Amino acid sequence: PGIAGGLPMIFMHELDEAGITLACAVTRWSFGDQREDAITPPEEVARLVEQYPDKLYGTVAIDGYHIRKSLDIIEKFVVNGPVQAASLEPGMSKHYADDKELYPLYEYLSEMDIPLFMMTGGGNGPYISYTNPEHLDRMLVDFPKLTVIGMHGCVPHAFEDIMVAFRRRNYFPCPDVYVPDSPFGRIYAEAGNSMIKDQLVFGSAYPLITLKEGVDSWMRLPFKESVLENIMWKNAARALKLNWED
Repeated sequence: PGIAGGLPMIFMHELDEAGITLACAVTRWSFGDQREDAITPPEEVARLVEQYPDKLYGTVAIDGYHIRKSLDIIEKFVVNGPVQAASLEPGMSKHYADDKELYPLYEYLSEMDIPLFMMTGGGNGPYISYTNPEHLDRMLVDFPKLTVIGMHGCVPHAFEDIMVAFRRRNYFPCPDVYVPDSPFGRIYAEAGNSMIKDQLVFGSAYPLITLKEGVDSWMRLPFKESVLENIMWKNAARALKLNWED
């Protein structure tokens, strides 16, 4: 779930109510306009992570229009700071996932072993072509050591997204907002029971719905009992290198 601005106490209450131990604050650079700075400044992310280290896993937003600035942000706030990961929306800067202009970002993240949250589906860019998983697949081949969490899956290309995850074990699809009350939910549930049981990642869709509603919507899907822990937390813990015990 993304968090804009401050962190009200009601959010902390929602975490407890939903039974969420650790929330991933996936920040954004922009909503489509070419901005010089991120909507949620990295300084704010660092402050929140330091204030709530046991509750928040943070990401700094990076951007395809500002490669040098993005690299500096990663170095300052992730490599040498308290934030744990980066988040990128390629389509918002009119890049496909495998555009070579973005490769310096991937190279540095891979070299430093930093996970990347990437918007791969839904509103990723002005045209639906930006959600085509073929581009993501090519990038993952070029960066096999880079962990990518695919926000919004590659919806509407759910079947292709599942196959990309099956072929590329460093990719963790998170269809989040496209699970509740959506035909895509059942597709991902079937794949989570079989082909990608070690990669499918729960996402809450917060703040479009409450955290508890997000959890409940995933729990209503026809997951096998044997895969639920994987889907709801173990896969994410492994992707984010949290080293959690059962």
